[in-house]
Amino acid sequence: MTSWNMARPSVSVLGSAVLALVTWMAVGARLIPGVGLDRGIFVSVAERLRAGDRLYADVWDNKDPFFYLLGALGRQISPYADVAIEIVWVLTACISVMAIARSAGLNLPRRIVVGFAATPLVLTGPLYWAGYTELPSVALTLATFAAALNRRFFVAGVLVGLVAVFKLVVFPIGLSLLVAALLFRKQRHAYLSASAGIFCLAVSAITLLQLRGEFIPYIDALSINRDYAQLALGETVLWPPLEHLSRVFPVNFSAALVCLLTIATVAIWALLETSSQGVKKISHSLPRLLALASVMSSVLAAAILSLMGLWPHHGQILYVPALIGLIAVASSAPIFTGSGGLLPPVLLLIISIMLGGALAPAVYWRAQLNAEQTLRSLSMEPVEAAELLSIGESGTYARIGQNDDGGHAYGLMGWTLACPRFHQYFTDSSESLDNTLDCLADVDVVLKSPTGREFPIAGTLRYNNFISDVNSLLARDYDCGTSQKVYGLEVCRRTTD
Repeated sequence: MTSWNMARPSVSVLGSAVLALVTWMAVGARLIPGVGLDRGIFVSVAERLRAGDRLYADVWDNKDPFFYLLGALGRQISPYADVAIEIVWVLTACISVMAIARSAGLNLPRRIVVGFAATPLVLTGPLYWAGYTELPSVALTLATFAAALNRRFFVAGVLVGLVAVFKLVVFPIGLSLLVAALLFRKQRHAYLSASAGIFCLAVSAITLLQLRGEFIPYIDALSINRDYAQLALGETVLWPPLEHLSRVFPVNFSAALVCLLTIATVAIWALLETSSQGVKKISHSLPRLLALASVMSSVLAAAILSLMGLWPHHGQILYVPALIGLIAVASSAPIFTGSGGLLPPVLLLIISIMLGGALAPAVYWRAQLNAEQTLRSLSMEPVEAAELLSIGESGTYARIGQNDDGGHAYGLMGWTLACPRFHQYFTDSSESLDNTLDCLADVDVVLKSPTGREFPIAGTLRYNNFISDVNSLLARDYDCGTSQKVYGLEVCRRTTD
């Protein structure tokens, strides 16, 4: 049988390309972000930035700044740019994985399989939520490692700086991989070049945010974000780090655990293979470095999740060590370096599915069925926007509710958001809730969503008091009517001066 490694290059490349194409056809619908849950919040913040609001000052959410600035820039062109941005992030990860694989000695057919077939399978696994903040940080972290291994040290510094401004909590993983690559390459100027890249990015980012009046508010938002990660736990009998991990690794959703266990398996496999080949020093083997880097970054990811993790989709940061481990085993195990036929690429795809958190056919099937509707939702007029526009083309408004706004700010360029926090939760501080209550005093219209209600559960007294005060204010100073377009939405127009 002709080995996969020794087959005619044109045939192998063509077969790998077809496999990659089929994979993209299978996962493509997963890359269409909708406007439900937090995605609606992201869309609304981006739209408010397009309207001229300042992030963290005039409109507030707890994500890092460049995630929103890029979203606003894309939507300046088209709301469908949300899809294009998501595809670009996946392609960035694919190209980065291919670059790392080339450094590790994989031939072109294997690089195509690992980069453009296996990588999308991992990235769109059950942990993936389209349009959220994890994918950009994963792609940029992989790009940092790839640039450093390919001796583009200044570029690597810039890229790891971008990780910080897209998702700060992932920065330690990117920095650790950068340092590992610098140690491996052993070039004197490398540290200076990488540091210069980080410095240039930091100065540019701080200058941009300062010019926009967003830097100081962003620093304040960081402390709020830190407190949120702890307050969101509520009352628990577990040690906080274990409680955080239990949120990311719930017993009824094992994807993150499957991913972590598979990372450990492929990393140990690669280490054993390199040891059996007589490789003892990391500096003598890039596959060995990759295996150790996979272990190191998975430990860091688990530590981050133990401090900040709250939802299963936060486990997507495990996809960084997952893909590095995949390259490590693909470049060291004889079954991939010498076996023939279809077994090597098929086995790589099976491992990729496990690294992604195990195949969930229903996830891909639902994405295919809902693709057209999800895509259309990006350009549809939101119900809350329609209610405001039926009143007038401009005015001031506020919103009381949680993450059910459906991207309400799309189309409201003429309206002014009076209260920066248009979504409130029981984890919010008394100060932020009081500020929202105070700013309602001068608002023309208040939208009160069905989620803007009291919660009959422990630990929500502060939030419940806020909702009670809002209801009293609306009853006194506003005329509220129920929307005919969505159940439970109240549109309250001010009746007093």
